[in-house]
Amino acid sequence: MSELTVHSSPAWFKQSLRLLHHEFRRGELTIIFLAIVLAVGTVFSLTGFSEQIKQAIISNSANTIAADRVLGSASEIPTEFLEKSETYPLKSARKILLDSMVFAGDNMLLSELDGISEHYPLRGKFMVKTSLDQQSPVSVGAPKQGSVFVEESVLSRLDVKIGETLELGVLPLTIAGVIVDIPDRSYRMFVAGPAIFFNIKDLKATQLMKPGSRAWYQYLFAGERDDIESFEKWIKPQLNEAQNWYDAKSAQNRLSNVLNQSEKFLSLASMLGIVLAAVAVAVASRRYG
Repeated sequence: MSELTVHSSPAWFKQSLRLLHHEFRRGELTIIFLAIVLAVGTVFSLTGFSEQIKQAIISNSANTIAADRVLGSASEIPTEFLEKSETYPLKSARKILLDSMVFAGDNMLLSELDGISEHYPLRGKFMVKTSLDQQSPVSVGAPKQGSVFVEESVLSRLDVKIGETLELGVLPLTIAGVIVDIPDRSYRMFVAGPAIFFNIKDLKATQLMKPGSRAWYQYLFAGERDDIESFEKWIKPQLNEAQNWYDAKSAQNRLSNVLNQSEKFLSLASMLGIVLAAVAVAVASRRYG
């Protein structure tokens, strides 16, 4: 029996080649082959294209939080966190938010006070006009010590002008410009009043920070994707319940919901591409099915 199998194998092989050649001449195997190539190419191209769009959306959305990642805390974080970020290396900036009354002569106004460091923002642009007649705003960082940037409504509500002073706590500060655009303003759900930005180095002189003062600290980080993800893996286990680490997608707001929905839509588009490719192969090979 084994001898018969050995002698018949070349015959079967020749017969198989003959049938394969016949099928190729009919053209249907060529259609199946092209359908498979098209299906594989479609799947890979859709997957890669969707991933590129996804990364572009995430990259651009980082502008709306002024950084790639933000660590929010009800108190100052340990210095070792910032020292560790420098080893990756990452750029960092600080921001402290509090609500307080500001004064100008006999006028007062409840405002959102934002103390920022010199490197703010790490992503996006902080746009300011140094005069009301200025046509195009300029991108700036933190105001110089002794000065502030204010939203335009502050001028009318406190009856002041650019170049005049207002008081934050006990510290008089000069109005150096009018804010046009704040990159991470959309991430404040509840705003007490118009924003006033000052240099974080002036915070101590204002004497606003006293025991029991309610303030929110933000530490902004930006860098290469691999570096930021490595730092994220290190820092997350170190955080406590009063600290919040987030990016543009994980922040709890309408924009993060839009980003998540966009990602789901792109994934759905990739799946539909795979289904259509499978249907194309099935239709091409229906004779053999």
